[in-house]
Amino acid sequence: MNYAELIQEAMNKIQALLDAAKAEKRDLTDEEQTVFDGLEKDVQKWKNAAEREKKVQSIKDGLKASVTPAPVADVRLQGRKPWNSFGEFLVAVKNAYDPSNAVIDPRLMPDHSPQNVATGMGVAVSSDGGFMVNPTFVKSLMESIMQKSTSISRITMIPIGPGSNGISMNAIAETSRANGSRFGGARAYWANEGTLGTATKPKMRNITLKLEKLLAFCYVTDELMMDGTALEGFIRKVYSDEMAFVLDDAIFNGSGVGNPLGVFNCPALISVAKENGQAADTIVFQNIIKMWSRLAPAAQTRAVWYINQECQPELMTMSQTVGTGGVPVFLPAGGVSGSPYMTLMGRPVIPVEQCSKLGDAGDILLADMADYIGIDKGGIESDTSIHVQFMYDEQVFRFRYRFNGTPYTNAPVVSKANASFSVSPYVALAAR
Repeated sequence: MNYAELIQEAMNKIQALLDAAKAEKRDLTDEEQTVFDGLEKDVQKWKNAAEREKKVQSIKDGLKASVTPAPVADVRLQGRKPWNSFGEFLVAVKNAYDPSNAVIDPRLMPDHSPQNVATGMGVAVSSDGGFMVNPTFVKSLMESIMQKSTSISRITMIPIGPGSNGISMNAIAETSRANGSRFGGARAYWANEGTLGTATKPKMRNITLKLEKLLAFCYVTDELMMDGTALEGFIRKVYSDEMAFVLDDAIFNGSGVGNPLGVFNCPALISVAKENGQAADTIVFQNIIKMWSRLAPAAQTRAVWYINQECQPELMTMSQTVGTGGVPVFLPAGGVSGSPYMTLMGRPVIPVEQCSKLGDAGDILLADMADYIGIDKGGIESDTSIHVQFMYDEQVFRFRYRFNGTPYTNAPVVSKANASFSVSPYVALAAR
C-alpha cells in the first residue's frame, strides 16, 4: 500500500469517528479521542514521508537528465508536409536517385504511415525498388485511367489485401437452364404431400487469379524536369493514356498467360455467323438482331456494343426492310441533321481500338462487362533511372501496376429446356 492509500484509509477512520459522534449528538469519548489523535499523527507522518520520497525522486531525475543526451530528431520526419503536386513528387523521386544529390526529400522516407513505403530491397537504387506513389496521386491517376478506359470502369473489381498475391474463389458451373441443370444441378420442384424429396445441389468450379505486373515507361527531358507543373501534365497524359489502352487491350484480347484473359479468347464467347449471301465487310440489321437474341437475359440491361470505328458507316446506312422499301435503324428521325443516338436496342455503342477491323471476327462485340472480374493490389509504384538515357539528358520513370482479370462465365449456357441455342454475356459477330 503506498502513502496516498495509507493516508486515505486513516482519513476514512477519522471521518467514521466524527460521523458516529455527530449522529448521537455528543462529543468524542476519551477512548475515541485517543484513537483520533493517533490517526491524526499517522496522517502527518505519512504526508512527511511522501514529501521526502518525492524530493528524492526529483534529485534522481535531475541526475539522469544531466548524463543522458537529448534525443536526436529523426531527419526523415523533419519537414514532412503534404506534396503540393504530383509533379513535385516526381521531381523528388528523380533527385533521390541522383548520386550527386546528398539529401533525399524526407517525405519520401518511410514512417508509421503506410504511404511512401519503399518496395524491394531499397530506395536508392532503381533496380532494387522504388517509392510508392502518394495515395492522393494514386486515386487521381486511376480516375484518369478509368475516364480514358472503355472497359475497366465497367468490370467487377476485387481488391487484394496484404499478404496475398491473388484470389481463389468458387463459381457456378452452369451450361444449361433446363430442369435439373440450372446452377449446375440445383433443383426446386412441386411435390405431393408426403412425397420424399430429392436432394440436389449446385455444381461449383474454381476461379484462380494471380496478380500480374503491368509496367509503363516514360522518358522525360532534363528541361521538363525543371518544371514540376509541366512534368505532372506530361506524365498524366502519357501514363494514363498508355495504361488505359493496355488494360483495355488485355480485357478484350488478353491470352491469359502472363496477362488477363480477354473476352475474345474466353470459352464463353458466342460467335454469330454472317447471313447467307451477305457481302464482305458489311453489317446488316439481321446481324444485330441475332447478336441481341444470343445475349444472356440478365445481361441485357447492362451490356454495351463495342465496335471498331470502321463499322460506323455500315451502322449509319443500316436499314430494316419494310414492304418494298426500308427505314434507317441507327440514325435519328431527322437523319444526318441530328446527332446519332449511338445506341442499339437501347444500349450504348462505343468505338474502341481493341475490336477487329471491319469484316473480321470481333469487329462488333456485345458484352456485359460486369461479368468480368478484375483484381488489383495496392497503389501504383514509381521509380526512375538517370542512366538509361544519360547521353540524351533524359530521365526514365517506371510505373508499375499489379492487375489481373478473367470472365466469370466460362461457357455459353443453353437458355432454357426447350431452347435451340445458347446465350452468353459475350457475343461477337463472325468474319464476313
